Amino acid sequence: MSTFSIPLLQQFVDNFTQLELIPASFTPILDPYYTEIAKNQELKDRASEICNAVLKDYQNYNPEIVKRCSRFHGVLAQSQQNPRLDNLIIEDIDVTASKFSQFTDDREHMGNLIVEEIDVEQFV
Repeated sequence: MSTFSIPLLQQFVDNFTQLELIPASFTPILDPYYTEIAKNQELKDRASEICNAVLKDYQNYNPEIVKRCSRFHGVLAQSQQNPRLDNLIIEDIDVTASKFSQFTDDREHMGNLIVEEIDVEQFV
């Protein structure tokens, strides 16, 4: 569930290009807003329209606004390219009761096993 209300996100979309309302010092901490807006199709479409207009005519905008729109556009584009991956199977297997070899005892059978846990999202 979102920590931001829809009206708040709508207000953000309407005002994120106005530095007098959302100062430049806030730019580094706006990513959570971008991410939540990307989850709502209506807000995403509005934000994308605004960002496309700014980036198309970037020379007539404050560089800070161009930076925000560039980052926001990237988050919106990423949400379209990487839909939720529901086909991943995550399974934990308890191998402590398994006997891998008749030549090793229960303490030694895991001696050569190297277990690595990686965050798959980094590679998908």
